[in-house]
Amino acid sequence: MLEDRTQAQHGSSVSSDLHQLALELREMKSDRERLLAVLGEKTREASSLRAEVHRLTSVAAASQAALTKAQHDAQQIASQSHQETNQDMKNEAVKKLSQMIKDKDVEISALRLKNATLVQVRCWQFKSQLRLVISTKGCNWDNVLMEKTGCKQNDIFNVVLHA
Repeated sequence: MLEDRTQAQHGSSVSSDLHQLALELREMKSDRERLLAVLGEKTREASSLRAEVHRLTSVAAASQAALTKAQHDAQQIASQSHQETNQDMKNEAVKKLSQMIKDKDVEISALRLKNATLVQVRCWQFKSQLRLVISTKGCNWDNVLMEKTGCKQNDIFNVVLHA
């Protein structure tokens, strides 16, 4: 009987241990399921984050390519603008030089006309003075002219007219 009692106590203690172990096993299974659920969720998050990193890397590469192209285009535009500015400056310089040449041509023509007029006036003065001398001395015009200039009257007129 003692043995039966010990067995009964022992049996009840084994039964209570089994019951305790069954509870612990259920808790462990529940913990395991929660851990597996969290692990699955974290795996999905990591996969999603990896996809986002790849997308952002592609966006960054495209942005870098666009920036590089924009810089290249800006350099080309600046270079082209500089060339156009240089060409505009050259054209303006040519226009100014052409105008200066035209102005100088007009000035030269005016000076030639002035010179011819002065030569003509001087010749008339010279003729007047010679006529005065001739009339006072009674000499021949061509002789006095040859004596004073070494030229005939027609030679002087040709020089004045063609100057």
